[in-house]
Amino acid sequence: MDWTGPTPAVLWLAVVASGLYHGVNPGMGWPLAVSAGLMDRSARGVAAALWPLAVGHLLAMLAVILPFSLLVALVQWQRQIQIGASLLVVGFGIVRLVSRRHPRMLARIRPTQLGSGPSPWRLRMAPD
Repeated sequence: MDWTGPTPAVLWLAVVASGLYHGVNPGMGWPLAVSAGLMDRSARGVAAALWPLAVGHLLAMLAVILPFSLLVALVQWQRQIQIGASLLVVGFGIVRLVSRRHPRMLARIRPTQLGSGPSPWRLRMAPD
């Protein structure tokens, strides 16, 4: 039997389990934020302390989930990307086959760097 990897349900279960551990674990910092809000002795202070936590969690979730969602999109479009890349490579090969001239943008030495003297690459015969 061929292993195809974890199902989306198993992956979401791992995300939920990680979130539960993060939320229950007091070493994660949320008690400090709540206690700082409670030091004001008002519900408004607790709510004000929770806003930075919420924004921080939103940014953290985006940083974690966005690459995975992009990877899912990449896997879904994998065949089209492969076809497009292969057509690009084949097209470049055909252009290079038809046009035998070396592309200037790939040249390491510019014509202005060669100078006006004789080329050192040619064999020159001494005059008689």
